[in-house]
This record gives sequence, C-alpha cells and structure tokens, in this order.
Amino acid sequence: MTEVVPADAYGTRAVEVLRRYRTPTGEQWSVGSGYLITAELVLTAGHNVGPVGPLGGSGGRNETCELLVRFFDEREHRAEVVALGSSADADIALIRLADGHRLQGDVAPVRFATVDRSATRSVPGCWAVGFPRYKQKAWPGRTTSKRDSEHLEGTIPPGADLRRGLLGFRVTATPAGLGTGGSQWQGISGTLVFAPDGRARPRAVGVVTEHHLPEGSSSLTVVPVTALSPVGVDGVTRVWDLLDIPDPDAVPRLPAMSSPERPYGTGPGPTGARMTLKRFLVDFGGREAELTRISTLLRRHAGRGAVIVVYGMGGVGKTSLATHIGHLLADDFYHARVFVELGGMGAVEVPVPAAMQQLFDAFGVPDSAIPQSPGRRAELLQSLYHEGPTLLIIDNATRERHVEPLLPREPGPTSVIVTSRSSLPNLDGVRRIHVRPMASDEALATLAGFVEDEEVLEDRESALRIVGLLGGLPLALRLVGAIINGPTMRDQPLSALARRLEDEERRLTYLDNEDRGVRASLEASYRTLPEATAGCFRALGLVPGVTFTTGLVAAATATDPSTAHLWITELLNAQLLETTPQAADRYRAHDLVRLYARQKAREVDPPTVLDDTVRRIVNWYVEASRISLMPPSSAHRPSSEALAWFGAEDVNVMAAAEAARKTGAWDAVGALAEALRPLLWYQRRWEESQDIEEAAVEAANRREEPQRELEAIIQLAEARRKSGRPEDTVVLYERAVQISRAHGGPSLEGWVQTHYGDMYCDLKRREAALERYDTARSLFESGGGVGDLIWLSAHYIDAHRQFGDPREAVRVAERMLPMAAEPSQSVWVHWHVALARADLGQYAEAEDSLQISVDHHRTVHDDAGLAHMLLLLGEVRAAAGRTNAARVALAEALNLAERVNVPRMVRQITEDLDHLHEGRPLRGALAPDSDL
Repeated sequence: MTEVVPADAYGTRAVEVLRRYRTPTGEQWSVGSGYLITAELVLTAGHNVGPVGPLGGSGGRNETCELLVRFFDEREHRAEVVALGSSADADIALIRLADGHRLQGDVAPVRFATVDRSATRSVPGCWAVGFPRYKQKAWPGRTTSKRDSEHLEGTIPPGADLRRGLLGFRVTATPAGLGTGGSQWQGISGTLVFAPDGRARPRAVGVVTEHHLPEGSSSLTVVPVTALSPVGVDGVTRVWDLLDIPDPDAVPRLPAMSSPERPYGTGPGPTGARMTLKRFLVDFGGREAELTRISTLLRRHAGRGAVIVVYGMGGVGKTSLATHIGHLLADDFYHARVFVELGGMGAVEVPVPAAMQQLFDAFGVPDSAIPQSPGRRAELLQSLYHEGPTLLIIDNATRERHVEPLLPREPGPTSVIVTSRSSLPNLDGVRRIHVRPMASDEALATLAGFVEDEEVLEDRESALRIVGLLGGLPLALRLVGAIINGPTMRDQPLSALARRLEDEERRLTYLDNEDRGVRASLEASYRTLPEATAGCFRALGLVPGVTFTTGLVAAATATDPSTAHLWITELLNAQLLETTPQAADRYRAHDLVRLYARQKAREVDPPTVLDDTVRRIVNWYVEASRISLMPPSSAHRPSSEALAWFGAEDVNVMAAAEAARKTGAWDAVGALAEALRPLLWYQRRWEESQDIEEAAVEAANRREEPQRELEAIIQLAEARRKSGRPEDTVVLYERAVQISRAHGGPSLEGWVQTHYGDMYCDLKRREAALERYDTARSLFESGGGVGDLIWLSAHYIDAHRQFGDPREAVRVAERMLPMAAEPSQSVWVHWHVALARADLGQYAEAEDSLQISVDHHRTVHDDAGLAHMLLLLGEVRAAAGRTNAARVALAEALNLAERVNVPRMVRQITEDLDHLHEGRPLRGALAPDSDL
C-alpha cells in the first residue's frame, strides 16, 4: 500500500533516513533526517547514505548495509542513491525510493531559493523538521524507543561560513544535555531547511550537515541546495534536471533586494488590478510538451526575464495555452500577471499607446500619474516591470513594431509571452515555440475533457474519425464538444456526428456558431493577405492532393517559380500553410484550411477561373508523371528516379487522376493511367490499379480508342484477379475478345485469351482454362512468334501446378526451354518451373532454376523482380531444410522490397521470417494461388 501525503502538508514530508549495518557480531543502525521533495525522491545529507553496499576495506570492517526511508506513519521502504556529493562542502545526497515505489496523490513541488550572501540582514522565519536524538523516547506498548519529529525555527545570517560556501542556521531549540556524553543533535543531519519568500511561501535553501554544540542553542551548518549543481547522475544527467529546475542560478534570492519604493517581491499578492488574465479553463487539456518547455524557459530566466513568442495557425490554442501557463505559474509570478490584447489578424489593431494604457490600468496606475510625454510614459512602464516577478501576455500580435515598445528593456523580474500567427521573425532576442495541431491521441484526450457524458466517447472508432476530420485543431475540438453536449446530439450516436463532418461541403458550417468558429478564425488570417497571395491561397484550395511543391504552385497560379515561392513564404508566415518533414520544398495545408480555401475560391473566382486552375494542376501532374515512361524506365521496370517521384507524389497524383475524371478531362485521365500503370504494377498495388484502370477504360471509351480500351480492360481484369475478385472479370474478358477480334490480329487475341484462361484458373475451372490456353496457342502459332509461345508456356505451367499436376508442368517447361532465344525468355520459364519442381520435392533442381533467375534480375538491376526471386528462393531453401540459407535470401529480399515499396511482398517476407524463427513451414509465395 502506498501513502498519500497531503499537498500542503510540508511538515509530514520529513523522513528518517536509516542505514542498517549487518556485521558478523550483529546489527547496527545510524539515523539521519531527510525530506521528500517529489513523489519518489528524498534530499538528505551525503554522510547519511554513503557508502551503501559491501564495505570491504572501510576501516577494516567486514560489513554490509541497507538504506531505508521511514515515513511519519512509520512505514519503511528501501531506497537507493541517485546522486552523492564527494566532499564535505558538498555533503548532500539525493536518494530514490526503490522497487518503483512512489507516493500517490498530489505531492506539492518543493520550491528552492538561495541566500544572497551580499545582503546585510538575516533571513528570518526559517524552519526545518528533523529527527534529533533528544526526541527519542520510550513509547507505550513498545519494547524499543523511537524518535519523533522536531520542528526547528531560527534565522540564517548571510555572512556566516562564507569561505566554505556553507550557511549557518541559528536555531532557538535548547535540548538538555546527555549525562553519558554525545550530542542531542545527532540525527538532525539531512534536515531540509526552509526560508520564506516575499509571500511567506516556503522555499528550500539547504540541508543540515553539521551540529557544533552537544546541547543547547546551536548554529547548525547547512549545505546550500546549489551544491547539487556539480553532482551528476550516472555521469550524464544533472540532479537539477531530475528536480525540473533547469537553471539553479535563476532561483529566487533571499532576502529579496529592496528599493526605496518597495522591497522587491514583498508587495501584495495578485489582486484584481494585478491579475488581468483571462478566465482559467478547468477543461484545458493536452499540450504537455509545450507547457513543460515554456514553463522551463520562464523559470530558467527567472530574475532576468524571458520573451517567448508562441505562434501557430488560427484556432490552434495559442491564447489558451499562454493563459493556462499564466495561471499555473501564479506562485512564480506573484507580483503581477497581466494580459494585453493587441487585436490583430483581421480585428482592429490596438495601437501602442492604447496597449500601454492596458498595462497602466493593470498595475493600478491612476490616470493622474501617467505622464503625457511618450518618452516618460515608456520610462514609467519600464519601472513597473522592476517591481516584482511579473508575467506579461501580449496576445494577437501581428507586427514586431507593435510588440517592441511593450517589452522590458533591461534584465529583471518580468517575463513575456507573445502570441501571434506569425513567428515575428524580426523580433530579436526571443525564444520561439511553434504550436501545431494536436496528434490524434492528444486530440482525443482533449475532446474527452470537453464532453460531459463520458459514455459518448466509448465509440472510439467514431471519436477517432471525428478527431481526424478536425485535424486535431483545438478550437474545432472545443466546438464539437459543445455540439456533443448540446440538444442536437441528444440520444444520437457519435457515428451520426462523424457522418455529418465527413461532408466536406458543410464541415466548416458545423464548426461555426454565433460567437466564434473555425471559418471566422481563418477569415482573420485571409484578410491580412495581399491580393496576389490571396489568389494563390484560393488556387491551392483546388489542389486535389495532400502535399505540393513550388513547381505545382507555379503551375496552378500560372506564374514563375520565384513568384510562387514568395507567395508560399507569405502563406507560411500567415500560418495558412506548413512545411512537411519529408522534403524542403514540399508544403501542405491543414484539412480545415484547405476546405476554407476551396470555399473561398468558389465565392470569389468565376467558374472559368476555377476550371482553368484545375486544368493546369492536372496537366502539371501529367507532365511530371511521364518520368515513368522515359528511359531508363521500361514497361515493367520503372527507374529509381521514377519510383522516388512516385514515393513523394503517389497520393497526390492519384487524386489528380480522380479530379481529371470528375471534370471530364479524358486526355489527362488516359495519360495519367499510362504513366501510373508500370509504377502501380511494380509495387503490386492492385486496389489502386483498379481505380486508375476503371478511369482509363472510361476515358478510352469516351475518346473512341479501342486499342487503349482493350489494354485498360485487361489491366483492370488482372488487378481484380490479383485482388481476389476473378468472378468480376468475365464481362471484361468478353469485351476484350470482341475488341481484339475487331481491331487486332491473332497475336492480340491470343494475348486476351491467355488472360481469360488465367481467370478460369482462379475460378478452379480446369477444362475451361486449358481450352482458352489452347485457343491462344493456336492463335500464336498462326500469327505470333516464339516469344508469345514462351510467354504462354508459363501460364500452362502455373495451371498444371494449380490443378495438382506438377509433372506435366515440368514437361511443358522442358519442351519450351530449348526454344528460348533470349536470356529473359529462359528466365521466364525457369522461375515458373522452379515452383513445379518444388512441388515435387526436387529442391536442388528448383534452387538451380531460381538461382538463374536471381542472377538475371541482379544483372538487369530489377530490384522488385530480384526481391520476388529471392523470396521464392528463400521458401524453397526452407522447404529443403536449409534454414540459415533461407534466412539469408529472405533478409535480402525484405531489404529490396522495402526499398522499392512493395507492401504485399514486405508482408509476405516478414511473415516468412517470423515462421522461420518459430520453426513453422513456409509456403506463402510458393502457393499456386499466390498473388505475388
């Protein structure tokens, strides 16, 4: 069972630190004090804990020891040393509860401070809780005595122990002396000493390490907490990092320096006049990384002042994030937390004098005390920044010149967060944090915080769909949360809302209400754009894909690349575009921004302009895709350059083909299908092949091009077969036979009849399949060539294998191999007959045939074909019991398949390797019905 320590119970977090020695003569104890500073870390004196473990050579003793932490309720837990000082001047240690133990509940963070050694007055009101020897007493019902805690009070004189860099803690306790000698203070070492800051909040300043007098009033020696700075954890991590204190030099100094007007940091706590932040939102969720980073920066620069620009697109939650941090860091900025609204982004911009007036009002400066001279007004503002720890939030900044006059000029206790849709690149000396839309898990958790009925989100599939449709935009998430909580969704499943949001034409309408909306937020950014840039933005709303390059932007807008790049930069600065991590010259728009741009284009631009823009976009993809048809690409082997282009543009170019189909741009559809065909087949992407070939069939039919229609029909039928849909191809093959007879010779019809036979093999109709092959052979013999017959022989071989007659398959191959006039023809027969030999258990012969195919594909640099041959070779070797050789072939195959992006093959090889590891048989690619 774990303990729960109240968040505000500072005293109850004092612990005893025990070292239990086990020696040949018995057990001995040493007792010290410590303090729980986090849910699992204890700060104590170094000599209380070290050394721990075997102590051979320590004073000649043969002993071991164990480290324990005893809590105020007497529960004990083992502990381990995390960091240990190595000298008397750094007699300080950090220990952690062992075995993953940690306290539950809210453990208030310990705030640290240092003592200003240049001060002339002592730090009063200091206190500590420890376990000294004089508190050890016999307890009723116990045979042994135990120690209780002691609360010590006193002062810290800044001038004591300067040479050693230590502190003196003068306490008022006066314990009675021991008649037997020794010190009543024994056990007080390790006690954490606290001193009050300007608001009487406790701050830890050091750890007691020495006690000089055996009894009576004493000055205890304290190691400052800054002694932790040189102590490392595992030689890498600083102790301060574990305590979430990135810069110990930035912690407050006590006693605070004073001025004639007011002691710094000793003014009143935040009142209505000094706390003008927006309301704290209890349902604020997510943004843990941003909260941590900004809080760390603010604390690291405490006393010197930090300026942080938080920027991102509209609706991403910049203002909410800054405001939330302001509330969370109330203790750090206890003098004032001030919110200044600059308007910006479509609203009326607040001029600098009006912004200054907001600050004077927040600091409670009466109008009569505000100078008329601009220079003296600025001086007054700067003086206010030095009164105490202040956080200034400047919201909705658009230009650097509106922010600069409001910033502190000198180092001091005031820090600033500026929110903007721009990164304000010309504002020097600031830290910038880009706030992006949330990832799906974070967005889902945030949406859950907005929804009152938790059961609604039990439909996780619909919830994730909604989060995806909103693109993780916090404003949209909050608006959808309001919809879910409202009357329109009462008794409605979450899937109903998901279906509504899937309607791209109305999605933004659902995300608007009377007071705010996503559209209004984006409109504010749009209105700041120059006219030409706004036109570019609208054109990009018509781009059918997900990402795009400068070249496409130039084509869409009928301009040159340099002008397009200028517009892209302006859109990036307005947070209406973002770069992608895949490449330097690749950009994307958030889904909701893209929908807004498209709707804006339809509102502003005439239909002819819209049509021309889409035509230019599609034609750009047509020209770019021709890379797959130009040397060194071939019909069955795209070049590496073509594959690289397709890897970056596959989603986009497929979307462009669909856009061309919808607009009736049939020439473009046909051209895209021709260019994409070898790429999709090379990567075995059968589903996408079906989509593009269906469009190609329609395009050829519309243009009355029977030859192209025939080719597209056969490719569509093959893609359906590979996808497991042979029954959907009969009509296609009948149409193909009609076209081939009407518009082609015997060789063309033989090609169609062969594919028709393959379909019957899929349907397990042996006689019908062989009948089609025989028809094809007659046609090839009458009007074809040897190459046609060799190509057909592989189909015979596969059919005989599939129908359980591998011997006949081998006989077909033996008849055809002598006819092969080219290496490619021989290889075609070899790798097919290798599978039939494997069926017969003739693994050596099968491996020989496959090795010929492997060597050929390696020579012609056909990586996809080589991966396929190596996959088959690996499975043959595995069937022959040659596991290690199989693993070598499969490993190379996997590397190649991943390189050329063949997902189906990658899955098959990965499965084979798993089966090899588990000792199970492999037959995936060798199976007669394999789709590879």
